[in-house]
Amino acid sequence: MRKIHIFENGFDFKLEINDDGKIALIGFSQLPFPIDNKSFKDFKDSGNQKGRLIEVTVSDDDSEAMIITHFQFIKNSCNVEIWSTVINQQTQTESLPKLFSSVKNQA
Repeated sequence: MRKIHIFENGFDFKLEINDDGKIALIGFSQLPFPIDNKSFKDFKDSGNQKGRLIEVTVSDDDSEAMIITHFQFIKNSCNVEIWSTVINQQTQTESLPKLFSSVKNQA
Protein backbone atom coordinates (compact mmCIF):
# COMPACT_ATOMS: atom_id res chain seq x y z
CA MET A 1 0.00 0.00 0.00
CA ARG A 2 1.23 3.48 -0.87
CA LYS A 3 0.28 6.44 1.30
CA ILE A 4 0.67 10.04 0.23
CA HIS A 5 0.38 12.70 2.92
CA ILE A 6 0.71 16.39 2.10
CA PHE A 7 0.24 19.33 4.42
CA GLU A 8 -0.25 22.55 2.46
CA ASN A 9 -1.72 25.90 3.56
CA GLY A 10 -3.33 24.34 6.62
CA PHE A 11 -4.94 21.49 4.64
CA ASP A 12 -4.24 17.90 5.56
CA PHE A 13 -4.38 16.01 2.24
CA LYS A 14 -4.14 12.21 2.36
CA LEU A 15 -4.35 9.55 -0.33
CA GLU A 16 -4.06 5.78 -0.01
CA ILE A 17 -3.32 3.53 -2.98
CA ASN A 18 -3.64 -0.19 -2.37
CA ASP A 19 -1.66 -2.93 -4.10
CA ASP A 20 -4.50 -3.47 -6.61
CA GLY A 21 -4.29 0.15 -7.75
CA LYS A 22 -7.45 1.32 -6.00
CA ILE A 23 -7.24 4.84 -4.63
CA ALA A 24 -8.92 6.47 -1.64
CA LEU A 25 -8.94 10.21 -0.98
CA ILE A 26 -8.90 10.69 2.79
CA GLY A 27 -7.94 14.36 3.15
CA PHE A 28 -10.24 17.36 3.79
CA SER A 29 -12.42 15.25 6.06
CA GLN A 30 -12.14 12.85 8.97
CA LEU A 31 -14.28 10.38 7.02
CA PRO A 32 -12.81 8.12 4.34
CA PHE A 33 -13.76 9.01 0.77
CA PRO A 34 -13.30 5.86 -1.34
CA ILE A 35 -13.43 5.89 -5.11
CA ASP A 36 -14.87 2.52 -6.18
CA ASN A 37 -14.35 0.97 -9.62
CA LYS A 38 -11.40 3.25 -10.33
CA SER A 39 -7.76 2.20 -10.70
CA PHE A 40 -4.84 4.45 -9.82
CA LYS A 41 -2.71 5.45 -12.81
CA ASP A 42 -0.58 8.46 -11.89
CA PHE A 43 0.23 11.05 -9.23
CA LYS A 44 1.88 14.39 -9.98
CA ASP A 45 3.08 16.94 -7.44
CA SER A 46 4.22 20.21 -9.01
CA GLY A 47 4.01 23.95 -8.64
CA ASN A 48 2.87 26.86 -10.77
CA GLN A 49 2.31 30.60 -10.41
CA LYS A 50 -0.75 30.00 -8.19
CA GLY A 51 0.97 27.57 -5.79
CA ARG A 52 1.20 23.81 -5.37
CA LEU A 53 -0.66 21.60 -7.85
CA ILE A 54 -1.52 17.96 -7.10
CA GLU A 55 -2.94 15.80 -9.92
CA VAL A 56 -4.31 12.29 -9.43
CA THR A 57 -5.18 10.20 -12.48
CA VAL A 58 -7.47 7.17 -12.27
CA SER A 59 -9.09 5.01 -14.93
CA ASP A 60 -12.68 3.87 -14.76
CA ASP A 61 -12.76 0.07 -14.58
CA ASP A 62 -16.11 -0.09 -16.41
CA SER A 63 -15.07 2.06 -19.39
CA GLU A 64 -11.91 3.41 -20.95
CA ALA A 65 -12.29 6.87 -19.42
CA MET A 66 -9.40 8.54 -17.59
CA ILE A 67 -10.25 10.98 -14.80
CA ILE A 68 -7.66 13.52 -13.69
CA THR A 69 -8.53 15.30 -10.44
CA HIS A 70 -6.62 18.54 -9.90
CA PHE A 71 -6.03 20.12 -6.47
CA GLN A 72 -4.66 23.65 -6.86
CA PHE A 73 -3.47 24.99 -3.49
CA ILE A 74 -3.43 28.80 -3.64
CA LYS A 75 -0.29 30.44 -2.21
CA ASN A 76 -0.61 32.29 1.10
CA SER A 77 -4.29 31.42 1.53
CA CYS A 78 -6.59 28.70 2.81
CA ASN A 79 -8.14 28.15 -0.62
CA VAL A 80 -7.99 25.10 -2.84
CA GLU A 81 -9.42 24.90 -6.34
CA ILE A 82 -10.56 21.36 -7.18
CA TRP A 83 -11.69 20.22 -10.63
CA SER A 84 -11.68 17.10 -12.75
CA THR A 85 -10.76 16.48 -16.36
CA VAL A 86 -12.42 13.48 -18.01
CA ILE A 87 -10.84 11.91 -21.09
CA ASN A 88 -13.08 9.44 -22.92
CA GLN A 89 -10.81 7.02 -24.79
CA GLN A 90 -13.54 4.91 -26.34
CA THR A 91 -15.71 5.40 -29.41
CA GLN A 92 -19.03 5.48 -27.56
CA THR A 93 -20.30 8.31 -25.38
CA GLU A 94 -20.31 7.96 -21.58
CA SER A 95 -22.34 10.23 -19.32
CA LEU A 96 -20.53 12.08 -16.56
CA PRO A 97 -23.04 10.96 -13.89
CA LYS A 98 -22.31 7.33 -14.82
CA LEU A 99 -18.54 7.84 -14.53
CA PHE A 100 -18.82 9.61 -11.18
CA SER A 101 -21.62 7.46 -9.72
CA SER A 102 -19.09 5.22 -7.96
CA VAL A 103 -17.65 8.08 -5.92
CA LYS A 104 -19.25 7.61 -2.50
CA ASN A 105 -18.84 9.45 0.75
CA GLN A 106 -19.10 6.89 3.52
CA ALA A 107 -20.30 8.17 6.89
